[in-house]
Amino acid sequence: MLARSGRGMPVDLEDWAIEPKWDGWRCLARIDGGAVRLTSRWRHDLTSLFSELADVSSEMAGRRLLLDGEVVALRPDGSQDFHALTRRSRSTDVRLAFMCFDLLHVDGHNLADESYEARREELERLRMTQGRWLTTPSLRNAAGAALYGYTLTNGWEGVVAKRLDSTYRPASRDGDWLKAKHPHARDLQVDRSTWTMRGRVEEPRIAY
Repeated sequence: MLARSGRGMPVDLEDWAIEPKWDGWRCLARIDGGAVRLTSRWRHDLTSLFSELADVSSEMAGRRLLLDGEVVALRPDGSQDFHALTRRSRSTDVRLAFMCFDLLHVDGHNLADESYEARREELERLRMTQGRWLTTPSLRNAAGAALYGYTLTNGWEGVVAKRLDSTYRPASRDGDWLKAKHPHARDLQVDRSTWTMRGRVEEPRIAY
């Protein structure tokens, strides 16, 4: 198991997927008929704040989707600039993107009771691999351990380990989602203009 202190990795990596922990703004994205609506975990509307995300691919525009992820600001070298998210006038060398890590509804079908592995399979079918809509890496076994090392070496916040058989619930995960935060990172949750310290992974309140 992943130590709750946030240091170390899951011992049995075969049962876990390892994702990078992004330094961004957690939100839900609803896409319906090409229209995009972004809401915070407390249901504040963030759509106008991140208007750059209004355009989606033609394939996604024809779907009805509910996505969970983080809005991130990416520099050309792949590093992140959290503070650029709150600037009304953003630098041209920063690309705003929605980094998706879960798919909760697709075309009227609720996936919340499906396993992480099944939801991930559906998510990858959306082919969000370029532009402003991206799918976060999900790695296992040696590749997951390598991701942990990469995030540590390159100054990222850490990683999140998710059990492959875990369902999605809008509450604490009871150990199904565990966070390994590197010592150099501060754990902050941002909701509009309020910053609060957070000690564990939680999901937003969801409603489609």
